[in-house]
Amino acid sequence: MNRPVEDMQPSRIDMGDVIMSPFDLLSEHHRLFVPLVICVAFNIIMEIGIYVSTQVMFADITSTSGSDSIVPGMSSSALVTYGIVILIVFIIFSLICALMEGWVTAMMMEIKADGAIRSGQHFSIISANVWAIIVGTILMSVIVFAGIICLVIPGIVVAVALSCIVPAIVVHNVGAIDGLKASWKFCWQGQNFWRLFALLTILILIASIPYIGSTMLAFIGSLWFSYAYTEYVHADGGEWSIDNKSEYAKQITDRAPGV
Repeated sequence: MNRPVEDMQPSRIDMGDVIMSPFDLLSEHHRLFVPLVICVAFNIIMEIGIYVSTQVMFADITSTSGSDSIVPGMSSSALVTYGIVILIVFIIFSLICALMEGWVTAMMMEIKADGAIRSGQHFSIISANVWAIIVGTILMSVIVFAGIICLVIPGIVVAVALSCIVPAIVVHNVGAIDGLKASWKFCWQGQNFWRLFALLTILILIASIPYIGSTMLAFIGSLWFSYAYTEYVHADGGEWSIDNKSEYAKQITDRAPGV
């Protein structure tokens, strides 16, 4: 069954539970590693691509300047080209990580329903929501970027409030707009702003660790937010049941939500 956004009854998340329990799930359900490892692999590829592009750019600058030192000698068009390439790589990586987060959420839904991850069913759940996740991620990025450009604080507030958009789309089987609304409601109605802010702050600190920070972020981020939403959203007033979960999976296999 679909879990309507209007019927959400979000509760306050327990920080200790959100930080530690996903790792317990990993130890019990090894299939959860698959989307996380894919996300980490793409993160490594992205970092290598950015590093190579940066080295090529610096080499071009040096050769253009005619000296051994790096000086601003690159043409504007070449600089823009390198910038666009790096931006495209980052966007692709962000969308892939969003899809992997949706996959993790679908698996956690199955675990919450009947204690196991069944082959094929989580693919039906995530495939029904692919476009909604992509559009929702893009919309969230645009909104957050606009908030930061206008004033930094509104951008941070929006980033926190919309941080659960991917789990929201998957859990409720809704489009991007309703996913934004659900994440917003989970943040404010559930009185979770400062807890989600704390999670994001911890992730930023993790990302700042030299060499391995971004890789750890790619692995942990999806776990924490997927678990926080599926465990504490309490839509329709309660827990998942096996019958409800089976009906839900059947419905979203038959049709994909609109954007």
